[in-house]
Amino acid sequence: MQKTVPMGPGPRTKEVLEVLIRDLPEDPETLRARREAVLAAVGSFDPARDPLAEALDQCLRSLRLRVKSLQEAGKGPAEAPTAAESPHARETLLTASQPASTVPTRQILRWGAREKALYHDVVNLFDLGDQSGAMTSLERLTMLAPKAEELLLFFQKNEALLLQTYQESLGSLQRKVFRLPQEHWIRIPTDHPEEMDRLLKVCDGNRRIEDLTRLLEQPPLVTLAMISHLVRCRYVELS
Repeated sequence: MQKTVPMGPGPRTKEVLEVLIRDLPEDPETLRARREAVLAAVGSFDPARDPLAEALDQCLRSLRLRVKSLQEAGKGPAEAPTAAESPHARETLLTASQPASTVPTRQILRWGAREKALYHDVVNLFDLGDQSGAMTSLERLTMLAPKAEELLLFFQKNEALLLQTYQESLGSLQRKVFRLPQEHWIRIPTDHPEEMDRLLKVCDGNRRIEDLTRLLEQPPLVTLAMISHLVRCRYVELS
């Protein structure tokens, strides 16, 4: 039988405990007041109002979904039993074997050095009060990597502000979008031209901006950013 050796706290744990004990007040009344203040702070803490807690909660939810998707995708057909079965336990009718079901996993796209540099440009321009320049850089970033995790998180965290900004800059989400002749186009750098082509195909002059945000299977802000940049580069016009 293997002997179990009790595990004690590590050096780092002891160091943390020593710091905590050293900072505790010696007076019982002061210690009791400190305890009540900590309990009151914990009781009034609302994660929904704390940006860091909200961001951490979002990261944890995302990680749980990824782990679940990987686990489901990795499930294969069950192994056959190794023990011999009794003839009376065998099925009389043979049925066709069914293929193992697989759950498709969404490809996780990340920013590279180019996209990160452009994002820093967006943040710096917003800090300088240059909203027009910041929105232009944000739209360039969207055209480069419209499905990047970092971009989708940025849109999610700033959804209300960006929706209001686009409603003001585009005039109205009820305006119709129609495609211009190709000779007017100003080339747009993108690593995903299929996403831009998918949007251009439905810009027929009959659909409104609002219709396009519902038609395309992506966050509405991604569609709004793409439309705004297409207008700027003379791919489409609004009426």
